[in-house]
Amino acid sequence: MTLFEAILMGIIQGLTEFLPVSSSGHLAIGSALFNLKTEGSVLFEVVLHLGTLVAIFIAFWSEIWILIKSGLRIIKNLWDYTHFHFTKQGGKGEAAPKIIEDEHQRFVMLIIVATIPTVIVALILEKLILHAFTSLIFPAVGLLITGTLLLLTTKMRSGALTETDVSFKKAMFVGLIQGFATFPGISRSGSTIVAGLFTGMSKDFIVKFSFIMSIPAILGAMLLQVLRYESTEPISEIIINYGAGMLAAALVGYICIKVLLDIVRKGKIHYFAYYCYTIGILLLFITLGGYNG
Repeated sequence: MTLFEAILMGIIQGLTEFLPVSSSGHLAIGSALFNLKTEGSVLFEVVLHLGTLVAIFIAFWSEIWILIKSGLRIIKNLWDYTHFHFTKQGGKGEAAPKIIEDEHQRFVMLIIVATIPTVIVALILEKLILHAFTSLIFPAVGLLITGTLLLLTTKMRSGALTETDVSFKKAMFVGLIQGFATFPGISRSGSTIVAGLFTGMSKDFIVKFSFIMSIPAILGAMLLQVLRYESTEPISEIIINYGAGMLAAALVGYICIKVLLDIVRKGKIHYFAYYCYTIGILLLFITLGGYNG
C-alpha cells in the first residue's frame, strides 16, 4: 500500500464513519473500485478505526471524562450495595446504597445496556456479515436501506428524552439497530440516530449517544481484528503509511462530527438519503453489469 492509498482510505474512513453514509460500505467500495488492497491488512483497518476513536474523544472529551469517572463510581456503588446486603441483610430499616446516583451514571448504564444487543447481533451474524464484504452488491443494497431510513426522518419530530428519562428498553433498541449496522452499506450513525428519534429522544442527545455508544463497538471490532492479525508487511511501511491513514481519519472524522451535529439540529439529515440512493443504484448497475471488483 502506498502513502497516497493510505491517506485516501483514511479520508474515506473519517468522512463516512460519522456522516450517515456507511464507512464499512465505502471502504469496501474504495478497495474494489480503486483496487486498493487493504482488505487483507487487518492491522490497517484497526489503525483507521483508532483514528476515528481519536476524533470522538477529542469532540466529546469533557463528556467522556465525566462518564469514565461516573463508571468508576458505579463500580464502587455496586460494591457498597453488595457489601450492605451481605452484612446488614436488609435489617434495622437502613436504606441500601444507591447504585445509580445521577444522570451521568445513568448515561453510562444506557451505553452498557445498548452495547449488549449490538454484541449479540454482531456475533450471531458474523459469518453473514463477512460474506457481505465479498461483493459490491451488498453495500449497494445496504446504502439503499440507509437512504430509506434517512428519508423517514422527514416524518419524525425531535423528542425530549435525554439520559435522565430515556428508558433502558429504548437504549437496547438503539443498540440492536447498531448491531445490524455492521452490514456494509448500512450506516451506523444514520441508523442509530433514526432509531433514537423514533423512540422520542432529543436531537442533541441522540447524536451524542450515537457517537459515544460507538466507542465500545469500535473497540470490540478492533479487538477481533487484532486477534486475527498476522503481519507480512515491513515495519517501516506500517509506521509511515498507516500513521498517515490514522491521522487523516482522525482529522476528517473530527470535522464530520461537528458537521453532523449541526445537520441533525437543523433537521436536514435526510439530504444524505439522496446520496445513498445515488451510490446504491450506481453500484447495482455496476455489479449487475458484470463488474467483479
